[in-house]
Amino acid sequence: MVAPNIADVVRWTGGWLFDRTVAGWEVTVLVAGQADIRPLRILGATVLDLEQFSAAPVRETWPQAVAVAAGTYRSDSRVRDGVLDCLDRGLTEVTMWGEGVR
Repeated sequence: MVAPNIADVVRWTGGWLFDRTVAGWEVTVLVAGQADIRPLRILGATVLDLEQFSAAPVRETWPQAVAVAAGTYRSDSRVRDGVLDCLDRGLTEVTMWGEGVR
């Protein structure tokens, strides 16, 4: 999951995120900047800083599902490229939320 802030994740996808963690999924949330991560930890997610994650070497594992805030998708080319790479592989469920999603 990629979002501009923790409040957006909890507001727009908190139930979805909780359902996934209860079903046994490993859920990781990438957010820009540091904030109080307790709400996401309560929902069962691991929280990572988007900048640090993006700067890390290329990973060998691919997610089964990705959820992205539409504004982050539009404004961050790294996020957009990552989502498109996941779609190109054809094995990743992609969910978007926020204004501009059609």
